[in-house]
Amino acid sequence: MYNLDVSTNEDYYDYELNQEVTGIAALKVYDYSLEYKTLIDEKFTGNEQRRDVWSQPRRTWSLEFQKDATLGRKLEDFFKAHLGRRTAFRFKWVKENSDGEDMGGDGNWYYVRFNTDKYSTQIDYYGYRHTTLEIIEVRNNT
Repeated sequence: MYNLDVSTNEDYYDYELNQEVTGIAALKVYDYSLEYKTLIDEKFTGNEQRRDVWSQPRRTWSLEFQKDATLGRKLEDFFKAHLGRRTAFRFKWVKENSDGEDMGGDGNWYYVRFNTDKYSTQIDYYGYRHTTLEIIEVRNNT
């Protein structure tokens, strides 16, 4: 199990999780969505009946990274270690980054996976990389 903290570039040990955390600071979280799933049924009674398919909402984040060559490879290695969307990990949606700026989060850990199998990055002069990745919360009935 890997863990990702987008508020810092430093790896550290989280005693609450009792696990290592990979730090790769995001430039920003520019898109966040919260989704519910409701089933609407009219077939059996003729009246509209609504039922929750999911007991909890599902969250999706789009993360934007702008890194030098070393940290860009670290992000790529993190993606490769999870085989794209195959393996889930924990993601910390931080309230504030290391500079004290509001990141819009709630400070909680979420069980997520990448929402794509394709890693794409723009490489500029001196190896600087600009990458956008979408992650989606994994609902595992817990």
